[in-house]
Amino acid sequence: MLIRQLGKTALMVLASVLLVVIAWAQTATRNPPPDAQQKQGQSTQQNQLPGALPGAGQNAPLTPNDRVERHVAMLKDKLKLSGDQVTKIRAVLQDEQKQAQADRDKLKGDREAMRKAMTDRRKATDDKIKAVLTSDQKKQYDKVQDDLRKQVQDRREHRDRQGDRPGAKRGKQGW
Repeated sequence: MLIRQLGKTALMVLASVLLVVIAWAQTATRNPPPDAQQKQGQSTQQNQLPGALPGAGQNAPLTPNDRVERHVAMLKDKLKLSGDQVTKIRAVLQDEQKQAQADRDKLKGDREAMRKAMTDRRKATDDKIKAVLTSDQKKQYDKVQDDLRKQVQDRREHRDRQGDRPGAKRGKQGW
């Protein structure tokens, strides 16, 4: 009886150790060492959309504040913003995030109304950001926005070619 009890205990300990090792291995593959992250970031960082995660295939969501900060950092870098401009643009983007959440709450399920609200909100945000910029920065901002739109379009086309989305390679109605 004692041998049988020891055997069960040893088996339980072995199973626990095995589970810990598996969990550790999964964590290690999700979070590579800092030097591997840095190498990965070098190749993808320049083409990142605001709010996009470094590295392909990572699906961890960013908070609205994370997206705002990433967008501000990208604009600061590309437009050479002053400290005052950064503060004003951050406030504009934070207001946009709050309005977006309010629109999602108010317009649940009405995709067309949500699309219109998003278009109007983005136009207003662009106008507010441009009001803070110099004329040279406005030209550069327009170029940055065009580049970002092109990246989004390219990704959509790529997904459609790959068939990764429901309705891919089908018409608007999904037929």
